[in-house]
Amino acid sequence: MALDTLAMLILSIVDLIVLSGKVFVPVYIVVASAYYSRKYLAKYNLSWIKSTALLTYASLFIIVAALNILPMVVFSGDATMGTYPAGFGPDSAELLVHYLLLTLRLAAIPVFLALLLLPLQVIGAIFFDWFAARFGIKNNYINLAAAVFVAVFLAWLAELFIAPFLIGGSLLTGIIFLIFFGLG
Repeated sequence: MALDTLAMLILSIVDLIVLSGKVFVPVYIVVASAYYSRKYLAKYNLSWIKSTALLTYASLFIIVAALNILPMVVFSGDATMGTYPAGFGPDSAELLVHYLLLTLRLAAIPVFLALLLLPLQVIGAIFFDWFAARFGIKNNYINLAAAVFVAVFLAWLAELFIAPFLIGGSLLTGIIFLIFFGLG
């Protein structure tokens, strides 16, 4: 019985590491491109927090825009709804308000997601410096990979073991669902 519990604990940790490894690859691609882009922002003399917030917002804006706009573009040719009957279709003012609100939503979602990711970026920066000092690795992309993996691992730990105990259910998943899908 105790060995089953120990085996379950070990296999759960292995599953968590594998899950972190699966999420690591796309996150590393985004973080590495932002890290490379940060060199171009150096000429503006922004603080670390300002440049990180700006690059996080830009990265998340591109991802959210792709996730929202790409399906509309891909499936717009397949829509066989026809035309509205006279008097029932939206007028141009309603369409303008609709697209204005969609644009506002598209600009606001990355702000909230960037605020959720900022603590993980601070943790990643701490581990980036720690890996560089502890192991003496001069290649910043290896230090960046290790820091991103630690941040992803800690994010999964927080999501799986801390967030379910906050306000009944997973708070982080609820916030992301609310931000992405809205109230209606």
